Amino acid sequence: LQLVTSTLEKQTLHLSLHIQTMLKATKIKKALVLACIILSGCHAIQSPSSSLQTLTVRGGAKNNNPNDSFLEYNPSYQGTTLGDLEQRNFIPTANNNHQQMVSYQNTPSSRYTSSSQPKPMTQIISDFMSKLHSTSPLLHNGLLTILVLFLAWQIPSFMPLLRNHFVCSRYNILQKKRLHALVLSTLSHATFTHLALNMYAFITFGLSTQQILQRCNLPIWPFVVGAAITGSLTFLLANPQGSCIGLSGVTLAMLAFNAMNNPSKELGFVIYFVPIRLAAQHALTLILCMSVLGTLGQRVGSAAGGNVAHATHLGGLLFGIGYYEALRREWLTRYRPRCLRWVVWKRWLGLVR
Repeated sequence: LQLVTSTLEKQTLHLSLHIQTMLKATKIKKALVLACIILSGCHAIQSPSSSLQTLTVRGGAKNNNPNDSFLEYNPSYQGTTLGDLEQRNFIPTANNNHQQMVSYQNTPSSRYTSSSQPKPMTQIISDFMSKLHSTSPLLHNGLLTILVLFLAWQIPSFMPLLRNHFVCSRYNILQKKRLHALVLSTLSHATFTHLALNMYAFITFGLSTQQILQRCNLPIWPFVVGAAITGSLTFLLANPQGSCIGLSGVTLAMLAFNAMNNPSKELGFVIYFVPIRLAAQHALTLILCMSVLGTLGQRVGSAAGGNVAHATHLGGLLFGIGYYEALRREWLTRYRPRCLRWVVWKRWLGLVR
C-alpha cells in the first residue's frame, strides 16, 4: 500500500510539473503573440494552436479561415514597420555597430571641432565699420578721423601743423585766436592706450547716447561739439599753463548722460588689471569726485594730478549732467532752435524728403 501510494505521489508530481511546463509555454506563446502585435502594428494575429481569439489592430477584419496565415494585412495603415526601421538604422546590427565604433575612433567629437571657419579679421572690421556708418555717420567719421590723426602724429613732418591746430592751449586759443582748436584738440591722442580707451568709450556710450537723442528727435552732433568746447574751456580756466588733447571730455560727457538716464545700469571698468563693476550712478559719482580732486591738485601745483587733464574730464561730466537735465525739463525740445532739429538735418542731407 505504501508502495502504491508513493507511486501515485510521484506520478502526481510529474503530472503537475508537466502542467506547469505547458502553462509556461502557453504564457510564452501569448507573450510572443502580443509582441508580434505590437511590432507589426498593422496586422491581425490568430494562433490556431491556442485558445486566443483573432485580434484586430487598427481597423483590420477578423480572419475566420484557419488555413490562412495568422498575419493579416491591413491596407489602411501607413505607419512605420520593422523594415523601415532597419533601413533608417534605428535597429542596430553588427555592421552598424562596427561602423559606429570606427567612426567614433577616427572622428573627433563635434563638441570640440567645427567644420566652419571663422571670418577673417579684415571682414569683421569691414562689417563693423559698415554697420556703424549705417547706424551713426558721425561716430563712423569721427572714429576714422581719430585714427588718421593718430597716424599723422607719428610723422615728424606733420608735427608743426598738428601743434598749431589740434592742441588746446592758451597760446593757440587766446593769443593766436585759433578757436577751432577747442574742438579739433579732442581728435588728437598721444599714446595707443589713450587712443584705444577713448575709441571704445566713444563707440559704446556714443551709440546709446544717439538712441536716446533720436527718441527726442534731436541730433547727436550738438552734444559732441558742446562737450568738446566745454571740456576745453574748463581746462583753460583751471590751468593757466599747459595743453591738452584727447576725446576724454566727450566720452565722459556721454557716460554722465547715460548714467543720468539709466542710473541702475552696471558699468565695467578695469583698473590695474582688476575688473570692477559698478552701477552707473555710483560710477558717475566716483569719477566726478576723482575729477574734482585731480583738478584741485593740479590747480595748486601738486604732482598728484599727474599728466591727466582732470579739468577736461570735469567739464565733460558737468556738460553731460546739464544736457540731461535740459532734456528732462524739455528745454531742448520746447525751445530748441530750428538748426538743432534732427528732421531738418535729415532733409538737408537728403535722407528724407
